[in-house]
Amino acid sequence: MDRDKEADVESARGYDPQPDILRSRFLVAGGYFSRAKIILQSIVFANLVNKAYQTEYCLLMAKVALAERRTEDAIAFCNKAIALGRERKEHYAAEAALVAGIAAQQKNSSSQALQFWKMATQIDGQGDVYIENIHKIAKQKIAMANSGSPR
Repeated sequence: MDRDKEADVESARGYDPQPDILRSRFLVAGGYFSRAKIILQSIVFANLVNKAYQTEYCLLMAKVALAERRTEDAIAFCNKAIALGRERKEHYAAEAALVAGIAAQQKNSSSQALQFWKMATQIDGQGDVYIENIHKIAKQKIAMANSGSPR
């Protein structure tokens, strides 16, 4: 059911996906981080004229960096995605805040993780199924962190 709602959100956007970013999105979702990284590194960021493309690019680079255990790079890419996309309709900035919290948690910075997860719940985008799921996960992570439960 969520996949149908996600497809509705994607089709309602006023622009087509950027092909290399879309390929990278699927590769990241499938856990093929090194293949996604090659594609992402071939993209000239300055040529991404759509802010949504720029924001998703930064989010995907953050996910690759996190998978490679480069938490500082992951957080830096997340911060860039948040700055680019915080006022946009897409969910990328909220997801970047969620990912940044996970990266901060991995480097044992629980206060920074909490700040990012709280931020994720405050970015509303267009209030779609993506945002709902991100908010749900962020709230769970906040509750676990506040109760002292590990991850």
